[in-house]
Amino acid sequence: MNTQTSEEKFASKIRQALNESANQLDSATLLRLEHARNLAVARHKSDGFFQSLLRRKTSETSGLLKLFRAAAWVTPALALVIGLAVLQDWQTQSENSEIATIDTEVLTDNLPLNAYLDKGFNRYLLQGE
Repeated sequence: MNTQTSEEKFASKIRQALNESANQLDSATLLRLEHARNLAVARHKSDGFFQSLLRRKTSETSGLLKLFRAAAWVTPALALVIGLAVLQDWQTQSENSEIATIDTEVLTDNLPLNAYLDKGFNRYLLQGE
């Protein structure tokens, strides 16, 4: 009983075609392919698959590519710093606005001075609005 799926049959046909065409290659090409395969297997065993794909020699990397790699790390960090600065500024303005509202209420005699001692005076201000 043959239980091969269509994918396995297709893979078998591809393997057979590659083996037939590999027999037609000259010896120099076969040596280069063998060397490349051995190098790839050594990198895969030592670093893992993704590290071997990402590894590049410094001499092989162009200046523009180095710039893009640096930007890939700097841009998110810069965005985070700017976001935190904006958040801090917004929070400070919000606190200053609350303090200014309270001071205005005190100066216009709408709020007694004892309200500063009351822990719930923020609720008092919100109910008055």
